[in-house]
Amino acid sequence: MAEILVVEDEEDLREVIAEELEDAGYVIRTARNGEEGLTAILEQRPDLVLSDITMPKMNGHELLQELRDKHPTCRDIPFVYLSALADKQDVMAGLNLGADDYITKPIDFDLLLMKVQTRLRQVEKIETKKDAEMVRLYKALSPEAEESQASQGPAKPAAEESQPAQPPAKPAAVPRAEAAPAKPAASDRPSFADGVKAAISLNKGKLTAGRFQVIDIERIKDSLGDKWESRAERVLDAAERIIAANVTPEDAVRRNSQGEFIVCFPRLDPEQAAFKARSIRDEIWDHFFGQEGSQDGDLSTEDLAFCDISAEVNTVEVKAEEVTDDGSIVDLVTSRLKRVAERAHAQAMEVLADLSENGRMVVRQASTKAGQIAPFCLADFEPTIRKKIRRLTMARGDSESIRAEIDFLTLGLASELLFDIEDEAQLLVVPVEFSTIAAKRWQAKYRELCTTLTEEARSRLIFCVRNRPAHVPSSDTSIDQLSPFSRLRMLQVSEPRLSNCDLATSQISIVGINFDALERARQRDARRLGVFITSVHHGKARLLVDNIPDLNDARTGLIRLGADFLAGR
Repeated sequence: MAEILVVEDEEDLREVIAEELEDAGYVIRTARNGEEGLTAILEQRPDLVLSDITMPKMNGHELLQELRDKHPTCRDIPFVYLSALADKQDVMAGLNLGADDYITKPIDFDLLLMKVQTRLRQVEKIETKKDAEMVRLYKALSPEAEESQASQGPAKPAAEESQPAQPPAKPAAVPRAEAAPAKPAASDRPSFADGVKAAISLNKGKLTAGRFQVIDIERIKDSLGDKWESRAERVLDAAERIIAANVTPEDAVRRNSQGEFIVCFPRLDPEQAAFKARSIRDEIWDHFFGQEGSQDGDLSTEDLAFCDISAEVNTVEVKAEEVTDDGSIVDLVTSRLKRVAERAHAQAMEVLADLSENGRMVVRQASTKAGQIAPFCLADFEPTIRKKIRRLTMARGDSESIRAEIDFLTLGLASELLFDIEDEAQLLVVPVEFSTIAAKRWQAKYRELCTTLTEEARSRLIFCVRNRPAHVPSSDTSIDQLSPFSRLRMLQVSEPRLSNCDLATSQISIVGINFDALERARQRDARRLGVFITSVHHGKARLLVDNIPDLNDARTGLIRLGADFLAGR
């Protein structure tokens, strides 16, 4: 059973990672920083190390450098980074030091498990090859091998040694038949029906397939008018080209009548197919939303700001006699994939129903930099409930819809919590995901729930919008639509970057950030962090630092940085 060391300074995340890996059958040890990680590695060599980059005492880069430079017996341990630092320079720095892989936060646990399995399999293959080489070496050096060679007489001289040296001959041209086959054109790919037949024949009636969706593409219609159909088709065509370029000739690909893309993976197990689907999804996303996005034709980032790409993989059963023409079979596979996804969603809803019945929100008090009680407090679930929610959203392919349901539940519980706050003048911060208030399919329901709030509740609520994507343009008004239903608006950012926090056009009164993210940013580039904090103050907003381990220890440093409100754990 493989042993994995998790080196992570965020306690909650460290525990969740450990639980997920233990559930997958691995033996897990943990460390809080690079120093503890180094000690743990030298005490007992793990099979793989998962390490954050920015940590106190010794960071992830320093830990890897120490292992590679000073501990030869540990140089070949697979080393995978876990970090919120997604900049290319951070990735390249780690890879140049010898890191094997890199996973960004928030962590996709399906992807994490896939990468862990892949790295451990590679180690196993290397060890197997080493064993085989040792066996061959042993046989070559054993007395029996030497006697056998002696009984056959001296070895004959090589042909080159028995003849005069000749100038090297001109290499013959490689016959066309022996040349590496070119990548097949789209026309060479089997039809979808033939691909499905081959897949179910190979896997005894089981079909592992992915469903890709360009979510909320109809939102473009609002800004493009009559040109919407041609431009929306351009988006789908680009997505289809990327999918086709990233699958094998055996994989069957087809767009259905709803504009979704169905891909069956005959040679991959569900975990491998999920990993492949997510990789394709990320490439499509980067094509449109990445820093070097193509912005096909006259489709601007603003046009596409409300779109997203989803990819989920499931296994369904299909009988050979059910496979007829392409159109019929793609509809059949689509319906069965949706059915499986709906069942998984229903199970998630059972968890949410339990949360609705038994979940309880609590109040966390905030304080000002002067040490006084702040005029607002934060609504949050109890720690055990938070852990359940975190695991639920991290593991689900449709996590955005799950988060939306959690937001609906949170709003109801938070409004009830107002009655438990003794000081009627104190405001309550209620979290909500950006995707819930921006996507049409959930936006309407959330606004409808907001309209049921009493005038008193509206006057005491602060909506805290979390996970606003950096690519969303400053002209977006999703946050502002909450204005009629709350006293103030707050924006929670994952990293202190100017691109994450444009206050010029949004009605934001408070910018929230986690203490760990602030500390990592300070260690990485204190000057850039100062620019961010200054921009927040110039935008007439206040900075709320959350999840501080020790408020007394951190207060002086945060005041020096210019944090206006400080919130304890």
